[in-house]
Amino acid sequence: MLSINLKKYVRSLHQSKYRQKYNKFLAEGPKLMDEILSQYTKQIKYIFCTEEYYEDNNYNFPADVKYHIVSVKELASISLLKSPKSCLAVLEMEEQMPINWEKAQHQWTVFLDDIQDPGNVGTILRTADWFGLTQIYASFQTASLYNPKVVQSSMGSIFRVKQARISFEALSKNLGDTPCYAASLQGESIIEKTFAKPGIIVIGNESKGIQKSIINQADYLVKIPQLGGAESLNASVANGILLFHFLNA
Repeated sequence: MLSINLKKYVRSLHQSKYRQKYNKFLAEGPKLMDEILSQYTKQIKYIFCTEEYYEDNNYNFPADVKYHIVSVKELASISLLKSPKSCLAVLEMEEQMPINWEKAQHQWTVFLDDIQDPGNVGTILRTADWFGLTQIYASFQTASLYNPKVVQSSMGSIFRVKQARISFEALSKNLGDTPCYAASLQGESIIEKTFAKPGIIVIGNESKGIQKSIINQADYLVKIPQLGGAESLNASVANGILLFHFLNA
């Protein structure tokens, strides 16, 4: 049985201020846990799991990890999910890695301009991972990498694709003459023109779009051709289409 203090500690990590205070975050479910146990065991601080999960997977548990076998009811009491899975882990946050600017100047990357929906951020990380990006950049107002919804929707990609927090001004300054491609309905169709030189793809806020200051600095405004009547594209969907196009140009 879990102690009251341990339950309180895990529940506190549902909130951003306590994740920052303790430098810890949560990950739930067998798929994420498989990823963590196979490659990222050094970040594990606690594992909470059902007896069935433990019997099937304990051979993968690191020798020094603290684990607790709990009932489904107990797991539900500390879980963020409406339908809790069979396991939950408390993990150490990683420090932001220093950016290799010389290397970054010759790679495609993505800048998230105040993307506030954590589901979108997680999906963008997952898509970036699919296309081989190892790091993306995000404004300070973009949803945190360690928001539980980001963690879940990334499906493990948060461990491979690092998110560096930085202002667009600082990013563009450090990347020198690396071109900036800002997604805008006023832009040129990506089908009608080839943009072959690696650069920064800017994805804007879900409701406000890209900030005017960034639009003004962009080398190219680009858009995805519209064939139907939808008012706009979801930010993560637009990101996926643009990455596919640019990386295969």
